[in-house]
Amino acid sequence: MLEIGVGVVVGILIILILGFRRPRKLEQILKTFYRKEVCIAEKELRFAKGQVDVVIDNLKLKLKDLFSEKYGINLKDDWVKTGSAFEGLKVKAPDEFEVFVELDIWHDQSALFVISQVASADMSGYDFIKVSGGSGSLSEMVLGEGTVFHAQKVLHGFQSVLQKAVSDNDDEKQMLTEMDGTTLKVVWNYKNKRGRNKTIKIELIPCVCSNKRYYIAKPDIFDEKEGTIGKWKIALLDKHQQKMKNVTEKKRRVLKLALGFCKKDENLAWINQIHLKTVFLHMLDMVPGAWKETDDYFKLLLEYLLDYLREGNLPDYFVPKRNLFLNFAQAHPQTMENASARLRFILRSGNDEIIRVIKGPSNRWLWVKREYRAQMMPLRKSADLSIWQK
Repeated sequence: MLEIGVGVVVGILIILILGFRRPRKLEQILKTFYRKEVCIAEKELRFAKGQVDVVIDNLKLKLKDLFSEKYGINLKDDWVKTGSAFEGLKVKAPDEFEVFVELDIWHDQSALFVISQVASADMSGYDFIKVSGGSGSLSEMVLGEGTVFHAQKVLHGFQSVLQKAVSDNDDEKQMLTEMDGTTLKVVWNYKNKRGRNKTIKIELIPCVCSNKRYYIAKPDIFDEKEGTIGKWKIALLDKHQQKMKNVTEKKRRVLKLALGFCKKDENLAWINQIHLKTVFLHMLDMVPGAWKETDDYFKLLLEYLLDYLREGNLPDYFVPKRNLFLNFAQAHPQTMENASARLRFILRSGNDEIIRVIKGPSNRWLWVKREYRAQMMPLRKSADLSIWQK
């Protein structure tokens, strides 16, 4: 009986020890980070998406009339809302959106448009749109003597019309335009359900659709060739959507954590959602099956990112010949090197540096800042600087 009693006690103790063992520190910190800084409340996201619809409704008729009047090309009614917010990958705040505005070129009776594939390997993921015939205002968007429907000319023409449509809006304070590099964004100020002032930025991108494939006039800011030959970038929305549709929420969380993490480090902040999502898609193929511990796969995703940074080559998941790092690496080689060195240091420091980045400045320094402000406030009021003479 005694032996049985001792065995029961030992068994209970083992269960208690295993049941109350200390949880994985990084796992807990990532959960908190996700809840407080990465995850967006569903109500807030839904309300912001509703504001995108408000902006589209306010601009659509005016933009269609102006573009048709100036260039003789109609814009279709169905605008495609895309980007990380509509893929369930947006982090921190629902403040930036993308909308494809389709040009109805196939029903233009004055010109014949044809999609022509780009032959050279370094331009994989791009196609030409060639045009024959046409005249008048359409010629402003054609490079040469009716040969190429020029993507950048289309973009510039569309942006000028968009600026006009926004400037004609009744409330100038609520709707504005803002240039960010080569990108023109519509800035929309609104109040959320709590009455707080919020701002969203919407990039309207002119595009052409053929056989369910979108060709977008969105030149890479670092790609000088784009402005020369007028190629259109292929956006494989259907393939991306289908691939992400089969990804579990737990795996999505790993990607969103990595997105939020990179935004918090100044050397990694340039790495965008397209880069990380591409690394993530490659990782899905290399690490199939269920993912158990979030922290392990979070670090593994960063390891894969480091490998691609070292090589300076991140193959597009659906167009492998396209290197998503190529133009940026050529324009900013030092930034690439800094990101690689920084990420290598983070991963070789165990979990400590990851935790430090997530938590930001230490509590001690925050306390010092508060103490400094508390000391300086009475001095500013009295202008008594004798304390510094001691």
